[in-house]
Amino acid sequence: MTSLIEKRKVLRFQQGVVSDFEDFISREEFYEIYLNGELFIRSTLSPQYIREWALGYLFTSGVLKGTEGVEVKIEGEKIFVKSENTDPGEMYTFLPSGCGMSKENLCLSGLKPVEICKDFQVELESLFSLFEKFNSPVSYTHL
Repeated sequence: MTSLIEKRKVLRFQQGVVSDFEDFISREEFYEIYLNGELFIRSTLSPQYIREWALGYLFTSGVLKGTEGVEVKIEGEKIFVKSENTDPGEMYTFLPSGCGMSKENLCLSGLKPVEICKDFQVELESLFSLFEKFNSPVSYTHL
């Protein structure tokens, strides 16, 4: 079984001081669900109970209309789900974990990866502002 926590070097900002130390963090991995051969969703999640998460997500989202005849195959970070009893809709989504805080799906079709150079810097005050913006309620539209 894969460990759900790992020790990592982290930065702590406390009372205006940044310190470097090791701490335990929750481990998450990137997964993709392919529904009947088509990429349906990408998500980050803890690497345990992957099959159960995939089926639970698809069923509670209304995509799977029943559990009979559903086949699940996991190959690395890819979860293949086959079922004739589905209603997948049209949107490819990314579901961020956000420790359960984010419920919105982001439509990412057409986006290309962006390379960030090694000397990329952001002012500390900007991080707090961006964090507030990213965590504020937003409505997303289908493209």
